[in-house]
Amino acid sequence: MKKNILSLLFLSFMIISCSSDDDNHNGGNENESKNYLPSQIGNNWTYENKTTTNGNEQTANEDVSVESKNMEGDTEFFTLNSSLDNPLAPSVTSVLSGGELYKIDQSLFFNGDVDLGINDGFDDFQIDLSQVLIFDANANTNQILFTDSNSFSQEFNGINLTVEYGITSVNGEFFDSMEVNGVVYEDVISANLAISLEVTAGQSILTVAILEEQNVIEATHFFADGVGLIKSNVEINVEFEDLSSLPLPIEIPNIENINTLVEQELIDYNVEI
Repeated sequence: MKKNILSLLFLSFMIISCSSDDDNHNGGNENESKNYLPSQIGNNWTYENKTTTNGNEQTANEDVSVESKNMEGDTEFFTLNSSLDNPLAPSVTSVLSGGELYKIDQSLFFNGDVDLGINDGFDDFQIDLSQVLIFDANANTNQILFTDSNSFSQEFNGINLTVEYGITSVNGEFFDSMEVNGVVYEDVISANLAISLEVTAGQSILTVAILEEQNVIEATHFFADGVGLIKSNVEINVEFEDLSSLPLPIEIPNIENINTLVEQELIDYNVEI
């Protein structure tokens, strides 16, 4: 009887231990080779992009392909080309197609910039992104992959602007499968990217907040093993301060707020690993 009780206790311990290991292992199998963005030249994907701005919805298809590829040491660099030269708003593919990507192990990095789509007098209002970790298949859920902050100055209608921004990339959930446009994709990883922004006008004596610190871009993207990007959502919310009632010595025109959602879903692809 005592022997049977000990056997049951040992079996229970083994079951609990295995269950604990499964719960704590959020990342991919480090010993198993995965490819969440196949980068052979000519690989191509077609997406349906739905852009909603202030309740107005527009839909357009986009073709994305691997345009170039080269190796520097053990690191593979490649670029993407998009069929949309002037997208209505920044999407994950438009951003990735505007820079350079590279892989290390099962991680994807990006060098480039993102255009916030603010065109009311702002010239080249872009934020530089350097060595941003887009996803890491071996990281845990909610693990911070990348964080950075910086500032720059720019003129706007003759007024000096100071722009402060922050970038944070966080690993998302792992999915055994996910259905997109009626197709079920296996082994899906996700990640989130957030960009915060603060803009002030003027110089030392007089400084006026044009844009209080806020998250202006929040993006979520999903990549499937052996396929690439299958889905993404980008929320762009920019709420400017109303300065019309302030007795300012300089004229700062009101700028329209930006509230846009860009949803992308894969509708076709042709890739080689």
